[in-house]
Amino acid sequence: MELDVEAVNRAGSGFADTADHLVRAAASARSMTFGGSRAGRDYSAEGDALRDNVQRMAAALEAWSAGSRSFGESVHDATARTVTTDAMNATTLDGIAP
Repeated sequence: MELDVEAVNRAGSGFADTADHLVRAAASARSMTFGGSRAGRDYSAEGDALRDNVQRMAAALEAWSAGSRSFGESVHDATARTVTTDAMNATTLDGIAP
C-alpha cells in the first residue's frame, strides 16, 4: 500500500486553514458589543441573552478551531512518522535481502 504523502499533508493543512477561519469568526463574534442597554428598555433581558449566547457561540468556535488545528497537526505528525518508519523498514529489509 502506498501513501500519498502530499495528499495527506494537504488534508492536514486544510484542517489548519479551517482553524484559522474559525478563530477569526470567534474573534468577530466576541467583538460584538450588543447587550441589554442597546436593545432598549423593553428588551433588556433579550439583549443580554443574545449577547451571552453570542459569547457562548464564540467559545464553541474557539474550541472547534483548537480541535481542528490539533487534528491537522496530528495528521502531519502521523504522516511524518509513517514516512520515517517506512524508510527505516526499507533500509532494514535491504540489509537482509541478498
